[in-house]
Amino acid sequence: MADKLKYSDHIETITALVSYLALWKGKSRTPGGVAGALGLDKSEVWKVLDGFSGIFRKSKNPSSNPRKIGQHYYTLHVRYATRHLDSNKTDEDNPEFKIPLAGEYLSTILAMIQERANMEN
Repeated sequence: MADKLKYSDHIETITALVSYLALWKGKSRTPGGVAGALGLDKSEVWKVLDGFSGIFRKSKNPSSNPRKIGQHYYTLHVRYATRHLDSNKTDEDNPEFKIPLAGEYLSTILAMIQERANMEN
């Protein structure tokens, strides 16, 4: 089993990813898309998205887009849980999602991340 990532070692990246995914106009993004949009190292973004699975939800299926083959889509668990889906479509079938995460959810997640990092130090 791999060593568990520490919040305190990745706090800047976690904070950037949470903020971005909470306010992003779409439902989810690939690690490459997020890294490019935020100007972050793709390997660090990938590590954090996969390493903090309690915060970030990974899609069941990877992208079929030729430029993104093998990359899964990621979103925040809380954003996934609070989105309203068309009952006739699956999550992957519904590409449009333009409502940002409510501010109280975002502030709670960011406070939790800071608290976890503080507890580690």
